[in-house]
Amino acid sequence: MDTTTSPGLLLVAIREAARALPVAWPLDRFVAVNPLAGLIERPFATAVRDATSLLGGRAFPTSAMLPAASTTHDGLDGAGDDSPSPRPRALTTLERRVPPSEAASTIVEDLVASFLREAVLDSDATTSVWSRCRTPRHARAVRRALGRQAEAWWTAQSDDAVSAIQHSLDHVGVAPSAWSDELSRQFARLPGWTAWAKWCDEWSALPAGEDRVSLSDVAALLLTLDAALLPQDAPALGKEHEFATSDDDALLQRLERVEDDFITDLVSSLQPSGEGPRDVRAQVVMCIDARSEGLRRHLEETGPYDTVGFAGFFGAPVRVTPLAWQEGYDAAPVLLRPDIEVREVPRLGRAEEAAAYVRNVTARVSRDDVSHELSHVASTMFVLAEIGGWASVPELVRRSLRAPSSTADAAPLTDMDLDAALDDPRQWASIAETSLRVMGLTSGFAPLVVLCGHRSSSAANPHAASLDCGACAGHGGAANARIMAAVLNRASVRHALSHRGIDIPDGTWFLAGEHNTTTDDVTIFDVDTVPVPLHAATEELLRDLAAAGRAQSADRVARAPGFGGDMSRADLRRRGRDWAQTRPEWGLANNAGFIVGPREFTRGVDLEGRCFLHSYRPDEDSDGAILEGILTAPMVVAHWINAQYYFSTVSPDVYGAGDKTLHNPVGRVGVIAGEDGDLRLGLPEQSVRFGDTYVHTPQRLTTVVVAPRERVDHVIARTTVLRHLFDGAWVHLVVVDPSSGTWWRRLDTGNWVALSAHNNKESTS
Repeated sequence: MDTTTSPGLLLVAIREAARALPVAWPLDRFVAVNPLAGLIERPFATAVRDATSLLGGRAFPTSAMLPAASTTHDGLDGAGDDSPSPRPRALTTLERRVPPSEAASTIVEDLVASFLREAVLDSDATTSVWSRCRTPRHARAVRRALGRQAEAWWTAQSDDAVSAIQHSLDHVGVAPSAWSDELSRQFARLPGWTAWAKWCDEWSALPAGEDRVSLSDVAALLLTLDAALLPQDAPALGKEHEFATSDDDALLQRLERVEDDFITDLVSSLQPSGEGPRDVRAQVVMCIDARSEGLRRHLEETGPYDTVGFAGFFGAPVRVTPLAWQEGYDAAPVLLRPDIEVREVPRLGRAEEAAAYVRNVTARVSRDDVSHELSHVASTMFVLAEIGGWASVPELVRRSLRAPSSTADAAPLTDMDLDAALDDPRQWASIAETSLRVMGLTSGFAPLVVLCGHRSSSAANPHAASLDCGACAGHGGAANARIMAAVLNRASVRHALSHRGIDIPDGTWFLAGEHNTTTDDVTIFDVDTVPVPLHAATEELLRDLAAAGRAQSADRVARAPGFGGDMSRADLRRRGRDWAQTRPEWGLANNAGFIVGPREFTRGVDLEGRCFLHSYRPDEDSDGAILEGILTAPMVVAHWINAQYYFSTVSPDVYGAGDKTLHNPVGRVGVIAGEDGDLRLGLPEQSVRFGDTYVHTPQRLTTVVVAPRERVDHVIARTTVLRHLFDGAWVHLVVVDPSSGTWWRRLDTGNWVALSAHNNKESTS
């Protein structure tokens, strides 16, 4: 061993080796991420090819994944349809020196995965995973799987993971200059567990112990067992298998054609429709989530409503503790770490009612413990009836048919305790001012302003958080909406805002709401607090929201495979409570666009739920600060969502979670398929396809910005992440100048191409 090599250099190599690997958030805050975010500084085509050469799978979609009308241009029809086959992952040093059958790679991977699964489920853990695997019991498991020689090697290793890694690398014959390459190949064997370890190392504040796995743990386990299998007379390194990549260029061209066609159609549909309605009945602020797009359109069709698109946490990055919860949760984008904690408390005079509710909830949780454990930990939820036999049927029927609004579930009247969180109204006023300015709502307030978050409803669904609000870290947005509405209704906050140039009339009242994207029901909270003069307007708003929900539901059912055109609202509600339902809703499948601009550019346009809509008033942002905030936060989140859907569709064996009917949750960490093995990444196949039909079209996000082109250039020039996204062709960018009406498309060279309504190239600059 080269004893002069610093352990610090090895830790650097470990971090570098994990760059091409995804990062996976816990199931309870499962949020979409670009699995290749670590390679974002490379151009898209280069990054996906590099990742494919390491992890295997596919880089670009086949023709079956794309619309037929877009795959017959320029002589590309038939090119690279379903060949070559998905590439295998890169081989480790041991696999290149020893035939696969003798290397026992699969046995090693299964053994390591079982050790990791056991470690994260150990609720009493206080030490690192590698340390906890240094027991006689683990040594016996190594002997049973790999033999006595392997057991002897395993037992002889250091209790320090980094030392064990360095010893094994030296034994296998990997020079320090090749450490990073070898470690990346090791991580590629178990990309799911590596993704969890990467989250633990880079994002989690948890100490070593329960749930916690480090990249060093994963590397030490894999490399030590590999080194134990290396024969004394192993031959020199063999060559890597070579795989044809000639079809990649054709597949990439086809993808670009699909994206060009989408941009053509989108540009031709987005034309200013003039001013919004006069004498607005209410302004409704909804999340930028593409599932809110149709509801906004239908609500505007019912009467003089003005809708606004804004990130669903409404600018309130908080940690929320709901009534009856022992611990809170972060209700903010995962890139933020909230330092404000808000508790839900009983409303004045409702303490006894709240106490009874807490007792009911506690009793129900206790009563359901056994079936909950069966459905979420011990075994797959879709065979719960098989495990429980006939005895489980009454409980399953009760759970599936019980209405969520039953008396036992009825929540008491509560408030969000703002004073205990921040006692200085100026602090809340600062948060409120930022939110109002970014959403462009600084004047012309309607009598009612609704902040409407969203959530999904499904049963026995480990990936449920992926259907909730990404801006709220995979939770529903009701708490954030209630907090911000309460803030904006406070006289002290309004007084502070008036000194900042935002005057909210005394006759304006803020309400909080939540859109259930499974059923398209909209709930408005705290209606009892609305001032008497606004009672009639509130009742009218509730009726119109219900009508808009019915229209949105009909649209969604008509275009959603597997739903059936005659499905009723009651059917949708039952679908969300059905334990056997693998598709409670289609989530953000087929997302493709992110539009930043005034509502006039999208009002009345049916975007088919494919676009995120963020409101922006270019005339109120001369320095581009608001635009920069939108593009570097909400747009990046939209890109993450789009990328996760892309890779889960294009390369499901590597980046997708597979068939959800085979899933077994591993605590809050993730899911495995079957009893053991690697954690599955990304989205289940039921989120992107229905049988042989791909519901999601895998294509890169197109961002449309309504702003002067020079302003957009300045924002990009001063922001590294935007240069990576746009210059690297991870995201397409189209800009329309609001003064001239000229449409421009930015190329990855930084040049602009003028577009006609039909996407014809006119000139470059």
